[in-house]
Amino acid sequence: DSVSAVKAEEKKAAQELAEKRKQLAQEAALRKKAYEDSVTSAKAAEEKAAKELLAEKKRQADLEVAAQKKHIEDSTNTAKAEQLRIAKELAEKKRQADEEALIQKRARQDSIAEAIAEKERIARQPDRKSSDLSIAKEIQATTTASTKAAPPRVITAPENISIRENDTPTAAMKAVFFARNSFDINISTNLQLQAIVLDLQSDPTAHLNIYGLASTGENNPRQLSMRRSDIIIRYLMKAGIPIERVRSFYYGNNISRNGCTNPNCPEELLQQNRCVVYELVKK
Repeated sequence: DSVSAVKAEEKKAAQELAEKRKQLAQEAALRKKAYEDSVTSAKAAEEKAAKELLAEKKRQADLEVAAQKKHIEDSTNTAKAEQLRIAKELAEKKRQADEEALIQKRARQDSIAEAIAEKERIARQPDRKSSDLSIAKEIQATTTASTKAAPPRVITAPENISIRENDTPTAAMKAVFFARNSFDINISTNLQLQAIVLDLQSDPTAHLNIYGLASTGENNPRQLSMRRSDIIIRYLMKAGIPIERVRSFYYGNNISRNGCTNPNCPEELLQQNRCVVYELVKK
């Protein structure tokens, strides 16, 4: 009985040991499977994260490319718009220049025609010409005496105006003046022009520079200054002065004799720019 009991006990212990081993084996298999599952899950998560990162980078790159493309398109459109604006400005400036050139050409043609007609009229009236010359000499003497008695007021040119020799009027030059928005010759202007004619007739080698100006606030200042200089040319040609002896310039209100560029300047300063400045140049 003792032997049987021992054998039975051994068999039972063996069975328990086998059962224990089986359980341990099952637990090890479960742990191995859990580890493998965790590794697989980690790899899947890594792959997913890598795919998401790649997709985000691609999205960012696409956004940057789209932004660069839009920037290039905007820059191109801006450049085209600027080119179109410049082309329109150039076309408008050319149109204005052509219009002014045509007006000046027609005015000079009219001046030449009027001068020829006036010469023919004077040629038919020699006595009248001698009388006009005598009167003009008297006017010159009166003007000279008046100038000596009261020297003209010299206006100092402001520092912001660049004066170029021989093609730009200086503040100290003499001038004939006009009413606002007008290019009509008045009595005072007529006297000055008669004196200029005598100066040119007395020195055949001299020539005259004239510079048409307009004040700020006058209508169409550039065209007005051109008409003012042109009316002086017409007067001189009618008096027998060849057009080759007169150099004409006009500046609109781009140049001021006293620095007055504001329409709210005092009327006295504005009036000083409604003029044709002239300079007798002798060789």
